[in-house]
Amino acid sequence: MKNLINDLMIVLFSLVVLGSTSAYADNTIESISANNNQKTVTFEINGRFSDGNESHVQFFIDADNDPSTGYSDWLIEGVDYRVKDDGVYEFNGEDWVRINNSSTTYKQDVYISSEIPLYLLNNSSTINFTAVVMDSDWDNWQIYDEMVGYDFKGSNNDGELVSEETDSVSYSDSVLNAKLQYQEVNKSPKFIGFIGKFGEDNNNGNYYLSANGYLTFEVSEWQDAKSKRVELRDVNEWGVDSKTRKRMEGKVKFAKPEGDIDEITWMQMHYKHTGAKPFVRLVWKENKDGHYDGLWAVIRDNDRLNNAKWFYLGERPNSFFTTMISIENEKLTVEVASNQHTQDVPLYWKDQRNYFKAGLYFSGQSKSKTREAGVQFKTLNITN
Repeated sequence: MKNLINDLMIVLFSLVVLGSTSAYADNTIESISANNNQKTVTFEINGRFSDGNESHVQFFIDADNDPSTGYSDWLIEGVDYRVKDDGVYEFNGEDWVRINNSSTTYKQDVYISSEIPLYLLNNSSTINFTAVVMDSDWDNWQIYDEMVGYDFKGSNNDGELVSEETDSVSYSDSVLNAKLQYQEVNKSPKFIGFIGKFGEDNNNGNYYLSANGYLTFEVSEWQDAKSKRVELRDVNEWGVDSKTRKRMEGKVKFAKPEGDIDEITWMQMHYKHTGAKPFVRLVWKENKDGHYDGLWAVIRDNDRLNNAKWFYLGERPNSFFTTMISIENEKLTVEVASNQHTQDVPLYWKDQRNYFKAGLYFSGQSKSKTREAGVQFKTLNITN
């Protein structure tokens, strides 16, 4: 505890004598924020950090919103937890005790984040927190000079997302009999069973049913946690000239993906051919043609590379939205968040055997290989 007091004394000196959190030109905290998914919470800092990935960072968390409990000093009060590079610490009334060593910290010149398991914060619904950044030699301390509040997305005692929506889940028999396909980074995809086993034999948490029955898919590439794709593949194959309607539709929700990521795909119409590119993809794109945080349909007329056409279908909603790919009377219709695109079926498609896929995979580029995303389906139905 003496070390913490000495640390904060240095911070206090920088604030009082030098006047602000940006007193040092080479270390500046501009903002702090937090975000949580089903199982983890990520604390983030935006600013300018002279030592980049060699910087040190700490987050101080008031988990019970009671300033009379936890650790207090001149600059902070009521701090129950402390997140450092080497793990998570809890204040026991006298000193800091490490309770977990699983914090995952990502650092660069203008952004720092630390991710910890959600359950460590004792299932809190609201917290207050602040952050401190230091140079690699533990000098040049900068503290964000206020406690910031954060309301967690609803979660149950297992750290799973519990949505505020109350209407029932619905999955067709074709979905319940679909193949489950999983792919780790730099490895070939493999089929690991049917959705009847969804959530079983699942040690890495990339696919599971949430507490309220939502189909949940997660992919990540952070240090040792590496997964690229997890999807359901419909076992039925069909031609676009069929007389019956072929359709995959549902309601999906996802937060903005985290880290160095510019694109994900959550639904496809594929065709059966080795190395084939999907004819239709529904994707989230971080930035394209001036549209940020946007939803798109990507459609190919044939199997030639670089011939995909992009159709903008609106900004990503924060709640569940409709998603659909449909073939009927040689017409293609895609729908995302009530926005539609319709066109004639290309001639090349008519010679192929096609099938639907739904789930999640990284379809864009990542230079730093630090990225994470997740989607949930409340309904998912296939007609063929």
